[in-house]
Amino acid sequence: MSCKTFTYHQQGMTLIELMIAMSLGLLIVGSMFAAYINTTTTSRSLMETSLVTENGRYATQVLSDEVQLAGFFGFLDNQEKRISTSPTLPNACIISMTMLTDGVAMPIQGYNNVGAASGAAANIIDACLPSTDSIKTGTDILIIRRANTSVASATLVSNDYYIQSIATRYFIGKGSETFPLTKKDGTTAEVIRRYEQNIFYVDAATDQLKKLVLSNGGYRVEAIADNVDGFHVEYGIDYSRNGAPNESTFGAGDNFVVAPTTISAWQNVVAVRAFLILHSENESASVSDAKTYQVGLDGTEGPFNDNFKRRLFYFSERANNISMRRENS
Repeated sequence: MSCKTFTYHQQGMTLIELMIAMSLGLLIVGSMFAAYINTTTTSRSLMETSLVTENGRYATQVLSDEVQLAGFFGFLDNQEKRISTSPTLPNACIISMTMLTDGVAMPIQGYNNVGAASGAAANIIDACLPSTDSIKTGTDILIIRRANTSVASATLVSNDYYIQSIATRYFIGKGSETFPLTKKDGTTAEVIRRYEQNIFYVDAATDQLKKLVLSNGGYRVEAIADNVDGFHVEYGIDYSRNGAPNESTFGAGDNFVVAPTTISAWQNVVAVRAFLILHSENESASVSDAKTYQVGLDGTEGPFNDNFKRRLFYFSERANNISMRRENS
């Protein structure tokens, strides 16, 4: 009886099958990579937008809070009547009793379109600025004066400025001085608060919105927001003395303006509205900013024609410490 031997031959993939498999694999990997890129790009875009929004909201909140507090000088109710009948427009870079006292009557002040045609001089506050800073051309400067909302501690900083007030009187001095005002009992010293003079501006070198804070006989700098393209401020004038910058039969001329030109106008500022343009930290190839941005009475800014994301922020705030006194007078 004979045995037969069977041989089995194992066959591999043909070249065509291999090419099809590789093509399908590349297609799948390519789709996954494209999905990853799209997800990453979308995520980065959302993050950039979120950062711009957060940055802008914080900046407008800081400015809005300052405007609300402008004109708060403790218990001083009629600061406009307690100064010279012909005060000078305070120069915030000159830190003197005369300027700080006149500043009590002008809690809100500013400069429009610094360095631009028909705007304020480019070096208008150079004496206040750090040597590395300069004002971004075409942006505004906002100055807010007030007392600190917290009562000063018993130990005053010798070179800081403070204010003490009782209804119709006030005293401004350095921490090294003796503050003379007392409460109704004639013995207990009235509370003392630090005198605040804050200057907001956009630094040209860094595009940061910054704040100069009166401190220790000079100024220290605080950064508020990054990537600021535009900062424009308008001032609500209330000649009618009814607490609102709306023209009425009692006072023609009440309205918002970009740059009050007289001391009387500055003394009657009761509200502020402002426009801020901020851009993203990084450029994106999918973005092309050819838009223009309406910035109130100053017109428009743009188009910037670059690849940054931008947002326009706006706020309108009443200076309560100034306007509410007028309502009740």
